[in-house]
Amino acid sequence: VFELYKTLYAPQETQNTNIEYNSSDEDLVSHISKWHRIESVSEFDRYLKADRAQALCDILNWWKQHEEEYPNLSNMARDYLGIPATSAPSERIFSSAANVITYDRASFASEIVCAIICLKH
Repeated sequence: VFELYKTLYAPQETQNTNIEYNSSDEDLVSHISKWHRIESVSEFDRYLKADRAQALCDILNWWKQHEEEYPNLSNMARDYLGIPATSAPSERIFSSAANVITYDRASFASEIVCAIICLKH
């Protein structure tokens, strides 16, 4: 999971050595934070050390509530947790194909069979 996070979701570190500061800025820290994301502990490590969500909570809602705290991990969670955890719909469609591909219709081209199944569902 960490490798997936690191390659696809972790913020890319950029370095800008040409930072100019003038006294009209609010303060030096806010100026520097515009250019650099200073994070001593990664978002992933902070998540691993934090309290876990309760077992029966709506996990997508939990990630929505913690989106500001873990912006990159919440994107990752939405990408993967939004996928249905069951194969029942695909199995149902596969089983219904037996009703389409009968002995009399066995010579249909695969495109025709796909179109008929799509029309039925």
